[in-house]
Amino acid sequence: MATSGSTPPRLEIPAAPPRPQVPPGHGRRDAGRLADEVFHDIASRIVHGDYPPGSRINDRALAIELGVSRTPVREAMLRLERIGLVAVHPSRFTMVTEITEEMARSTWEFSGLYAGNIVRLAFPHLSQEARAHALTLIEAAATTVDSPTEWLSAHIALFSFLAERSGNELYRTLLGDSWYLVLRNLIHVGIPDGATASFRALARAIIAEDREAAERAARRVFGVD
Repeated sequence: MATSGSTPPRLEIPAAPPRPQVPPGHGRRDAGRLADEVFHDIASRIVHGDYPPGSRINDRALAIELGVSRTPVREAMLRLERIGLVAVHPSRFTMVTEITEEMARSTWEFSGLYAGNIVRLAFPHLSQEARAHALTLIEAAATTVDSPTEWLSAHIALFSFLAERSGNELYRTLLGDSWYLVLRNLIHVGIPDGATASFRALARAIIAEDREAAERAARRVFGVD
């Protein structure tokens, strides 16, 4: 874990597209792009803990800070509510959702099954060079489990690399906006004990070219048998 008083590195979130520069007064389409930009901005803040679980977000103050009207902020909040990151109380306030024990369990379970499927799909498409790079990424993930931001970045790097080689476009785009919810939950609740051992097992399975063992190990990283 980061030492007391230190600032952990910011997580690089690949799901968020480059922020568009939207000049004012460019009609309905640009208004939609602006709302999209505001959505990604707020979602990133929630993931990074700038707005921790249980905190309230003042729509008016945020609109002033971002230099936009309240309309794109409200649209972004409704989108965040649909994926479960905030609860909107009309005419009162918006609150970042708490991470319940059930939500943590569901996140681990989903992440384990998702990771296992990605490994299974990618396995036949891995060249020797790709396998070697995957082993490097696995080692990085196995050695960063004590730093919440670093281990999550390492997980993203590993499973994004494998997803690119899965041969399944749907798996690469499946989560959409919900990617932020998964990231937020994981960075706050961490991963189950035994993740390092599971990563070592994943590395051994890749070296042995054992697809079934690799899938099981990827699931166990998140506590899924």
